[in-house]
Amino acid sequence: MKHHHHGLYIAISASSLAIFLLFSYLVLRGHATFSGLDDWWIQLNDSIVNRYLIDIFKVITYLGSTLVLFPAALMIFYIARNALKRHVAILLGSMLLSTISVNMAKLIVGKDRPFAGFLEVSGYSYPSGHASLAFVFYWGLFLILCRRRAMSKGWAVLLAIMFPVVVSFSRTYLQVHYLTDIFGSFFLSVSIFFLFLIFVPEDTYR
Repeated sequence: MKHHHHGLYIAISASSLAIFLLFSYLVLRGHATFSGLDDWWIQLNDSIVNRYLIDIFKVITYLGSTLVLFPAALMIFYIARNALKRHVAILLGSMLLSTISVNMAKLIVGKDRPFAGFLEVSGYSYPSGHASLAFVFYWGLFLILCRRRAMSKGWAVLLAIMFPVVVSFSRTYLQVHYLTDIFGSFFLSVSIFFLFLIFVPEDTYR
């Protein structure tokens, strides 16, 4: 196992965690800039609300659900072999860490959800569990597929960006999350993902 990138990964992970903690503190304090950003985004969403898009995003949003992604990861783990199996197990651990971290942050920050959403949801708003889990799962999955030569780097990068972004947008479009919830989820996910990278070295499948 090569260790020359581990220091960089740890530094990025720690920096992203620090940004997440600072960001969370500002959300907790109700910083005016963040409130204004959230209000602006909700108004923008209101201007493009369409009942057909609502129905589409109600389906898309499940691509970030624990009820979909954990079973999907477990299925991949079941059929995987050797190094792939170990790294899917690490991905599952990263997803679990994401879920636990999000739930802890929700309890600490205690930010209420938008007043009128298009989905029946419960719990606090910040950060978004769907967005966080989508970032961690799809980044990890497409990284593994790329390193196994099962997918080109270009496609892996494109899909690793597309899926979490679409899921994240669905959460704000359906007005069950604020834009700042997504930003917080992103910083947390970057921190977790770079921890994941430490245990999935670049030369694993060569």
